[in-house]
Amino acid sequence: MPKWNPSNLDVPTVADWVTYVANQVISQVTSGTRPTGTAGELIFETDTERFQAFEAPSTAQMFGTLGSWPTWTTTLTQSGTVTHTATYNRYYRIGTLCIALAALAVTGTGTANNIITISLPFTGVSVAWGYGRVFDASANTMGAGMTHLQSTTTMSVLDGMSPTANLRLGQTGTSMAAGLASGDSAVFGVIYEVA
Repeated sequence: MPKWNPSNLDVPTVADWVTYVANQVISQVTSGTRPTGTAGELIFETDTERFQAFEAPSTAQMFGTLGSWPTWTTTLTQSGTVTHTATYNRYYRIGTLCIALAALAVTGTGTANNIITISLPFTGVSVAWGYGRVFDASANTMGAGMTHLQSTTTMSVLDGMSPTANLRLGQTGTSMAAGLASGDSAVFGVIYEVA
């Protein structure tokens, strides 16, 4: 944004007012009524509770969320989609950094010996860090480990109990290779870079 350096007793013109004052006010808009902005201009989206900063006239970059963290629609899979209830699913995003947390109560079934994955709120890059666990209610056992981006849109959990490197919960040979079933639960937390 330009900076105005008026001379002593300089009277601003209408163009000066628009450039140096009006364009520097944080406009309150909705995500559907976002204006074309100027690089550096700030807006606040009242429907998403997000601040956006323009990098170019039509490119806004989110850099913060106020109030409660937004939710996203979680997809849980183990070979196929597994029905579940998200008892907690929230994310916080600042620019390209995203923190996502989810607690899921399984109500459907998965297929044993297949990787368990959960969808991410935003497409990610190749690196992530976090923690996850899956509880098998019928066997009263739990598998836990570090979360990992399984793809650019999903995460999985590297089995912390497996002597074999790079096995994910749900796979054959892990501490949790059973098929997901009603009554099971899964908790995921991840910090990752948004693409």
